[in-house]
Amino acid sequence: MTQDVPIDNREYGQILGTISSLCENAKASTVDIYWQIGKQISLAADTYRGKSVYATCLLQRLSADLGTRYGRGFSVTNLKNMRSFYRQWDYERITPRIDWSNYVTLLKVSDSSQRDMLEERIINESLTNYRLRSIIQAQLASGPGSSAAPILDCIRGRLYTYRSAPSQPAPAPGTLTIDCGFSICRSIPVKNRAGAAAQYISTVKDRAGYTIRDATESADNLYFYKAYIDTVIDADTVRAVIDCGFHTTVRLKLRLRGIDAPELCTPEGETAAAYVKKVLKDCPLIGLKTWKNDKYGRYLADIFYMPGQDDANRIISEGTYLNQELLDMGLAIKA
Repeated sequence: MTQDVPIDNREYGQILGTISSLCENAKASTVDIYWQIGKQISLAADTYRGKSVYATCLLQRLSADLGTRYGRGFSVTNLKNMRSFYRQWDYERITPRIDWSNYVTLLKVSDSSQRDMLEERIINESLTNYRLRSIIQAQLASGPGSSAAPILDCIRGRLYTYRSAPSQPAPAPGTLTIDCGFSICRSIPVKNRAGAAAQYISTVKDRAGYTIRDATESADNLYFYKAYIDTVIDADTVRAVIDCGFHTTVRLKLRLRGIDAPELCTPEGETAAAYVKKVLKDCPLIGLKTWKNDKYGRYLADIFYMPGQDDANRIISEGTYLNQELLDMGLAIKA
């Protein structure tokens, strides 16, 4: 007979006791223990009419109690993964030759035959979890059996296209206030005011000042810069000196948009970072397109490069798009 939530304390104590016994079984592998925990959680919730409410309460209580007893590894998210692990794998199919992180990644694969094939590759090729994620992402993007990398949107614009910015106090006669990006505004001397009312403008400089022209670009076509690589921190993070125009430069840490490279402390991370250093080594400058900050406060960037080339507009229009190249080579996955 089914029951309604909330959780009975006596019943919860029995569930917690069973799971604690599983955790303290020194002979069992991690994946074996996690499958058994997933089974206990799933069976407990299935006896209630309010399954989702009950499961939420149960997961939260278990996460707090198991975390206190055994430390990390028992977040609500990981307990949900254990429950899904039990539901998607028969016990006879699990093996300690595949570690837990790989099983969590395989949870994203709904096709059982494809999952079986990937399990064989993990064992036979000693796939790291990063490499496994790259393979799965490519298959999801292009269909089963495909090794094609996901495609990033790529916009190629031109330098010296800006947004006109309001100025307080009003700009002096013969000047215009320009949004240079990175929260920088500059008032510049202009020879004409024809473009002053336009939202987007382009500038051309000569000895007498700047000529302003209306630009038809959308916001996505703004914020292209020439820059100089200062430091390659890892494959998807660099520090660059950026020329904003109007004799203004900034030095910033940039995160490559749309990709996630392996951590530098891993062999894959070292390989990816070494590749970025190699291809940028002979580039006197690069082209950049910057986007809004990520959650860590870094600016996101598309990087274009062309070894030996010092014309930034040509680099942006014709150069190699580094973000996509790292995806294509399997040195990064789509973020």
